[in-house]
Amino acid sequence: MRSEDDTAVLQLPAYELRPPSTDEPARPGVVIQMDRLIEARERREDRPLKCVASREGCSCCETVPAGAATAAWDRAQGLGEGLDGFFRFAWRDEAWLGFGVAGGEVRGVFCPTHRAEREALTAQSA
Repeated sequence: MRSEDDTAVLQLPAYELRPPSTDEPARPGVVIQMDRLIEARERREDRPLKCVASREGCSCCETVPAGAATAAWDRAQGLGEGLDGFFRFAWRDEAWLGFGVAGGEVRGVFCPTHRAEREALTAQSA
């Protein structure tokens, strides 16, 4: 028969337990429920995709919902060979340019202004 002294017990350091306060959190940051964070990460369509164009250290501020670009890429994948590539899509009555990969992910977008500039440069070099 074993005595209480024979039982191995892992001793963990004790931490002071404090009741939740209504004051500012000890560490600054955004506090959200974990299940909401997981849902947001799983629903990647809620995040905006920012135009990838940049010039002279400044980047474009235009964004489009990821869901709009992903839905257009899904349609393009259904019509094509399932390869990586550029595709055009409309959002708010404007033509955007996206780049998608075969796995279904949209890696980047060009806003209507930068799409037109890019297409003009491509036409000049052809």
